[in-house]
Amino acid sequence: KDRMYNVTWQFTTNDEGFRFKKDMRTGRKILFIGDSVTYGWGVNDGESYPDQLIDLLGSDFSGFNYSIAGWGPGEYYLAYQRYVPKVEPELVIIGLQKVFDFFNVDETEWEGKDKGLLPVKSTRRNDMHFDENGILRGEKTYQRVPILNNSRLFIFVFTDFFKPFLDKCSNMNRLFHNRPDRVQITYNILSEMAKRHKILVLILPTQYDTLKSHQLPAGFTKDLKKINNIKIIDLSPVLPPQKSELFSNPGHFSKEGNRLVAGKIFDFILENALLGMQ
Repeated sequence: KDRMYNVTWQFTTNDEGFRFKKDMRTGRKILFIGDSVTYGWGVNDGESYPDQLIDLLGSDFSGFNYSIAGWGPGEYYLAYQRYVPKVEPELVIIGLQKVFDFFNVDETEWEGKDKGLLPVKSTRRNDMHFDENGILRGEKTYQRVPILNNSRLFIFVFTDFFKPFLDKCSNMNRLFHNRPDRVQITYNILSEMAKRHKILVLILPTQYDTLKSHQLPAGFTKDLKKINNIKIIDLSPVLPPQKSELFSNPGHFSKEGNRLVAGKIFDFILENALLGMQ
């Protein structure tokens, strides 16, 4: 049961906690990396967009969904380093949250980050911890108060007024110490992945996208398109925030939303012959 949104959904994981059970030795393979959206938060087994995409591709394909709620680009890179050599996929699909993933970079630390280095062994999150019952908890004060965490008015005030002020302070500190920003770090991570594999980056929307602060950083998509081996799908037009039936909650897709996402990816794969299919 999802305690934050008070809904119940069924899911199955393997021994490592990932939401798939597949044989790595045979078949054509697609590897997914992302956070709770790509994990399929709020929908049952078989209803996430990775599962629905594999159904569209057919029985020759297997999906390996290495996604965990709360992950960001730092964790995506570590998962890529660890699991891509084991799976040897034809295509790696990265689900990139439009805004939250960039926030996550700010809240994640690893050795050498301030010097522009990518994570090697592990990351440490400043905004989350596991409590004594093994439940992931947010460190922010408002995350501990459900009435605030679920309030659109509070989220609007926090993200469009207070958060930009904090960001400006953070940017001034970064510039003073000559440290790379979150957008550059995310770009570097995706660029490094693309040196060895075909990468399909999904720009994943939320119902918060109507907020001024929830917009993709200027020039980010344009710069990504210049990298060899990277293709991009911006899914914002597919899931407009005013269509509530496409979202199970403001940050995650419903079964129907996941179906539309899977269909868009499938069409894109065919149009661009990413898997030799037309």
